[in-house]
Amino acid sequence: MATFKTLFSAISATISGASLNALANAGTGVSDAVDNSSNLYQDFLIEVFIDGTAAAAAYLEVRLMVCTDGTNYGTWESALPLGLIDLSVDLQYAHFSLVGHGGLMQAPQKFKIAVKNNTGAALHATASSIKWQGVNIQSV
Repeated sequence: MATFKTLFSAISATISGASLNALANAGTGVSDAVDNSSNLYQDFLIEVFIDGTAAAAAYLEVRLMVCTDGTNYGTWESALPLGLIDLSVDLQYAHFSLVGHGGLMQAPQKFKIAVKNNTGAALHATASSIKWQGVNIQSV
């Protein structure tokens, strides 16, 4: 009988275009597209690193913008919520899995990650980033 184990890809370089550095309060940064049409990962682990000003009620909201036609990613309002990042302590690493959000049974073919700043201040000018790691299942 086969044994199934998780197979992780290498961690991506930072998704460019994330626009997180110096993101203004109430502003939204959107990553470049991630194309899963060749690798066919079952899931993605998303790491969002935020460098900002800590405050008691400061948070960032993270959403998944899925694309089915290769062109249209929708809007912030139509994106699937992934979760919140509490910025009550500065320098936060948050991790999200895409599967299970909005009824997704596996990773989408193409997607972008959107982050909305609700911290009351602009994020720092450097260091914030979004990275991803693909996840598959292997039979050993």
